[in-house]
Amino acid sequence: MPAIVTTDFLGNPELEHELRERVENFFKRYLDNWTVSILGAQNNDVWELKVTAPDGREREHRFDGKDGGHDVQQIVAVLEQMVMSLRSARAASGTA
Repeated sequence: MPAIVTTDFLGNPELEHELRERVENFFKRYLDNWTVSILGAQNNDVWELKVTAPDGREREHRFDGKDGGHDVQQIVAVLEQMVMSLRSARAASGTA
């Protein structure tokens, strides 16, 4: 099953579409059920990325738009690191 990807309040429909597409494409290599949410806020330019692994463990990261943090490539690179961290922890715990 592909990852469930949620994006809300990002303020830029074109960027949101590109980001969603890149995240969904990234998860095509994984068969497990992952959940990803990228949420903005109406009162600031901070976006929160939250990744939930199939076993329920989570990682979160915040991106500040003031520092160029809303760059799609940067977000996907951080997402990759988060997924690798979750997969490594899963393998180390013997639940792989």
